[in-house]
Amino acid sequence: MIYSTSDSKLRLIHLLFWAVLLVACGSGEKSEESNLSVSVTAVKSSFVAFQDGDNPWRGVTESESSDGFFTHSFDVSNQVGDYRLILVCPSEHRTLAHQVFFYESNVKEISKVYRDCNKIQARPSTERQTVYGEVTGVDVDKGEIASINVQDSQSTATEAYALRIPKLESDVLGLMGELSESDNSIAVKKFYIARNYVRTTEAKRAEKKVEFADKTDNDSINLSISYVPRNSQLTIPVTVPQLGNAESFRAKSTFISENGSRLTLNESNGNQIIFTPLPVYRYQSPDRIAGISRNFLHSNEGHVLEAEVLNEEGSIKRSRKIMFTEPKNKLTKELTAPENHSVSPALEVGGSKGPQLSLFPYQDSALGNAKIYEARLTGTIAIDSDKVSVSDLVTLDVVWNVFISSSRLKKEDDGIKSFIILPTLNHTPRWDSTWALSTKSNVDVKLSAYASNYDPNILLRFIEDSVFKDGLEIAQVVGKNKFIPAATP
Repeated sequence: MIYSTSDSKLRLIHLLFWAVLLVACGSGEKSEESNLSVSVTAVKSSFVAFQDGDNPWRGVTESESSDGFFTHSFDVSNQVGDYRLILVCPSEHRTLAHQVFFYESNVKEISKVYRDCNKIQARPSTERQTVYGEVTGVDVDKGEIASINVQDSQSTATEAYALRIPKLESDVLGLMGELSESDNSIAVKKFYIARNYVRTTEAKRAEKKVEFADKTDNDSINLSISYVPRNSQLTIPVTVPQLGNAESFRAKSTFISENGSRLTLNESNGNQIIFTPLPVYRYQSPDRIAGISRNFLHSNEGHVLEAEVLNEEGSIKRSRKIMFTEPKNKLTKELTAPENHSVSPALEVGGSKGPQLSLFPYQDSALGNAKIYEARLTGTIAIDSDKVSVSDLVTLDVVWNVFISSSRLKKEDDGIKSFIILPTLNHTPRWDSTWALSTKSNVDVKLSAYASNYDPNILLRFIEDSVFKDGLEIAQVVGKNKFIPAATP
């Protein structure tokens, strides 16, 4: 089409029309593609494979970066977006089990999977180191006592502490207060937090001083600081359930830092829990140019209120959790204890096709249907262990971590919703058959169902890595079983 100079307005309108049309078409294509793809981030994973609907499994053979980190997006071609994904974190020490992570979901429910094998490899006792510390600012004569936590190791202290901690970047957390003789709780006077602590790699012993003093260290951005609580104590009503035989109940308040350190603030087995929230603002040292200091909120850390029913062995049978950052948002919710349920997650064993996991559907009255079902299968690797020498630096244990979103449950004639036959991947490139479960020994199974007010992507991050999310609520029910896997044909 040819335009004259006098037709400039018409030409502009025409060009704008085609530009809008192209953008609209492009946006539609991107939207459709984003709804049918799964983003997978894997760190140090030796095996990644994907199944698009019922199509054959395909392994990921892309070259990885030098640190073993890569992100890959899998396109799902089937109309409903069903897929299966598997990642393997192989053991690097004989005391640590191989970890297999298996996901069966729908793109609309779980579209992002993140797995860092480094976190798993840092957990065995051989990868831990004792950190010795001096504690100052605690007056024993006044009945004061301190609680110190680094990552997942906690100690009660007055003058010194010693903790075995993993080889991970951690936050050192602490609280100091007066010990109550009546209920063994601590009335908090001060909090302590040191960000991004990394244990020493040298031969000398690691040390970390914890000082509950009024002064602060302003010389470092990742400073240690003692907080005087500026928030009054919170009293949260708790509904205590009717307990079954040999069941017990507890309510607990916990702080989770950005690096995964957890500090228990208080526990109770009564109809209320009283605790002082830990400040979630991170202090930044004064700007040397502007001469000002700043406080800023870390949205990926905060508090968790938990109500738990335990079995006679002290393991969780069912629980409810509420997360929040600071109480300035007027936390008014009552901590409702987990509901009784008529059935626990159950296990069925399939025939020649291998183990088939089955569940009775779980529903919470406040949060609705379960969004994710999790099965943790702990067994022995699929090689002849009799032929493995004790001196060989290999592990004989393997754990399958199975996550199923609700859309993948298939209803059976008897009303039970069953799902998942573990895959056979012997012909998939890079798959090692020793990561499969042995058919000669028992497999212990822990089954959990989770209902939540947030989408499964956020729920999954908390289930796998305790990633904090403000406002997240979770109801969980747990069951246990064991079986011997059938040999695959």
